[in-house]
Amino acid sequence: RFDQYLDWVRTSLNCPGCLNGGGSPECPIRICSKEKCHSSCSQCAELRACDKFDWLGKKGEVLKSELSSK
Repeated sequence: RFDQYLDWVRTSLNCPGCLNGGGSPECPIRICSKEKCHSSCSQCAELRACDKFDWLGKKGEVLKSELSSK
């Protein structure tokens, strides 16, 4: 189980982003984007209020801000 966690951390923390073809297929942000038929979460009208970035802390807020400007 711990090995799975380490694999997840390794792939998620170095994520190139959905638009660059990357990330873990288990990423909650990526899953949500796919479920809403978006190629990226930047296309989502609910991005600013999205809590799926919370686990990233301050970096999550920065990412949402950058994605909102696209």
